[in-house]
Amino acid sequence: MNAPETKKKLSDLKVAVKKGKLDNNALVAELKEMREMVKEIDPDPLVVKVLRLTYEYMEANGEFNIQFLEEGDNSMTDFEYLLGLIEHASNEYNREELRELANVLKEMAG
Repeated sequence: MNAPETKKKLSDLKVAVKKGKLDNNALVAELKEMREMVKEIDPDPLVVKVLRLTYEYMEANGEFNIQFLEEGDNSMTDFEYLLGLIEHASNEYNREELRELANVLKEMAG
């Protein structure tokens, strides 16, 4: 994500998540808004797809708790990790993890 508008939106979302200011419904709304921004301003099909799969999962399950991170890594939540991957989606290693995450979310939905 390179556009200043999408970077700011993501940064604000990360801060709100870290402070616990958003419930699941608010997070879903923010992700939907961010997805539209990315589609229009900062097109990245992988990020658009991951955002959609994430909010669909959250709508169906009431939270984002997929246990993607390894056991014992308590430094951040799966959702915070996801936001970090999206923030640096141009990095090929992060893109690989985003693809893996998309596959996990698709399997869980299926």
